[in-house]
Amino acid sequence: MHVPGGGYRLFYLSDETGACSIFSAFSADGVIWTVEGEVALGWPSGSGIGNPTASAEGDSAMVMSYDRFFGLGGYSARSVDGGAGWDRQMLRTNQKGRLDRIIRHSDGTYLCGWQETGGGTIVSILASHSWNLVDWAPAESLTTNDNGHDPMPFEDGEGVPWVYYLKHSGTVYEVMRRRVAPWGTCHEEEPVRSGVHNATQTHPLLLSDGRVALFRGEWWDGYDQSDVMMEILDFSGTAHGPPDTSGLRLEVGPNPFDGVLAVTVHAFPSFCPRLEVFDLSGRLVDILAYGKLWQAASALHGPPHRRFRPGSTW
Repeated sequence: MHVPGGGYRLFYLSDETGACSIFSAFSADGVIWTVEGEVALGWPSGSGIGNPTASAEGDSAMVMSYDRFFGLGGYSARSVDGGAGWDRQMLRTNQKGRLDRIIRHSDGTYLCGWQETGGGTIVSILASHSWNLVDWAPAESLTTNDNGHDPMPFEDGEGVPWVYYLKHSGTVYEVMRRRVAPWGTCHEEEPVRSGVHNATQTHPLLLSDGRVALFRGEWWDGYDQSDVMMEILDFSGTAHGPPDTSGLRLEVGPNPFDGVLAVTVHAFPSFCPRLEVFDLSGRLVDILAYGKLWQAASALHGPPHRRFRPGSTW
């Protein structure tokens, strides 16, 4: 989240204290981060909370949704100082939801979406509204007998609330959305993107020109081989028809934790090669000298290869 006064605050799940909890970190530039510690939300240690989603309300206020593990439901909290401190009322949003995501609609209502597993293996998407984070309207089901997951509420440029989510269809996933009127009236389901391979975590973002940038993950060989994808939906934020997604599709991955640059250097044996590696902002991030370049290969096996991971040293 971009916070008042400049800088960014990140909320995330961590088990570094021995039990799952919510932590925050702060960065002035979005590059160098400082861990601020565990976010105090009123729960005793070991309660098992996580999956935070924070969104801006206006001025310095924020709202956060999160859930308790083991099917113990979703909760919300508010901050009035840019996310530095939060209330400890532990307000419940639903009884057994997971991956709760919440926004404050421009008319003052809160819209929360979550996923819920029924008696079998079907995962349903539900949504509800509230004026005060205490009293919630009866939940509205956005999917029926479909495996849906990762809902994300969204408000377009005309002030219309939506919920974007993923739905399993055969061997692939579809990105879907529904327009949600206050107090539980859902419109017809609309397709956004079909045939997506193993999609996760849909996050729509309203652009200044009214279009929508859609971010999502796509995993290929287990969750450790995920890419982050972004595409600009080729329709105005004021349109209500099915979006045309034939426009730009930009891969902003691969996963930064798995990105590798392979370097091959050809040099005469009498030279002592030196290779300097810079990132896109011009910072020197590594120097590959003679010993490093040649430690993985010899003249008998061709030129040496050097694998470099962003942010690491060798």
